[in-house]
Amino acid sequence: MRIRPILLLLSLIILSIAAYYYLQSLDHRQPEKVQLTEKEKREIAEFEKQIEKDSIEFANRYKHKNYHSQNTYNSSGEDFIPEYFPFDPNTTDSITFLRLGLKPWQAHNAMQYRRHNGRWRKPDAFLKLYGLSQQQKEILRPYIVINKNAEEIQWEQAKRRRDSIRALLPQKFSSGTVVPLNTADTTMLKRIPGIGSYYASKIVNYRNRLGGFVSVEQIKEIDGLPDGIEKWFKIEEPSRPLKLKINHADFKTLVRHPYLNYEQVKFITNRIRLYGPLKGFDDLKLSKDFSQEDFKRLQPYIDFQK
Repeated sequence: MRIRPILLLLSLIILSIAAYYYLQSLDHRQPEKVQLTEKEKREIAEFEKQIEKDSIEFANRYKHKNYHSQNTYNSSGEDFIPEYFPFDPNTTDSITFLRLGLKPWQAHNAMQYRRHNGRWRKPDAFLKLYGLSQQQKEILRPYIVINKNAEEIQWEQAKRRRDSIRALLPQKFSSGTVVPLNTADTTMLKRIPGIGSYYASKIVNYRNRLGGFVSVEQIKEIDGLPDGIEKWFKIEEPSRPLKLKINHADFKTLVRHPYLNYEQVKFITNRIRLYGPLKGFDDLKLSKDFSQEDFKRLQPYIDFQK
């Protein structure tokens, strides 16, 4: 009699195991594919879009309710009424942006821009914020106030100082102006584009050492001047350069002249010491240190009087 209950229990266990594996096999079977018509596909796509739209509207409404106090809305709690007042977008917080009618994602974009060290310097720059409608731009424009920060104030002060200094500097000549090369002082020379205090002094010093220019081409002998600088100059007529009294000048005076070098001056002083005053350039032709080009350059500047 005791064997039957045991057999019954075993039978139940076996049936349970068989049922389990049968159900498992049903789960792994491939579901039959349902063929939808084009109309059904369109209806499903439109339904999904509507669900997405409703979800976004709900999320925005929920965010509005969390950002604002209850008195910002009307009695229904659904319609938001913007407030308009002067604001600086560079310092306004996100709640204030929402009070001004910006949507949460627009306020988020504005705050993100600022967090990345962005700064609006003009009202129209802020109105380029992504998503602002033309109506919002027209409403907000009169209320935007851009206050300068400490860095901008310092920059403007520095700019005013630079402008003040620039106003004291000589104004540059316009194209076509011509300056007398032998009489222009440093103030006039600095008005030529490309010439500042350094090169103005350099031109005057070279002119003094030379004794005066006889050709505008000589200005190119000064290193560092811009190409084509000679177009700004003219030589006064007649040109009367200061001549070097070669038979009476000492070694230091002779060697200071731009067209005489050390070896040439040494020959001149030795020649005068041994044979007396020089009579002309022919007396210098005995030296290998002089060339015909040297004589041509020196001719306007040498006086052979005894």
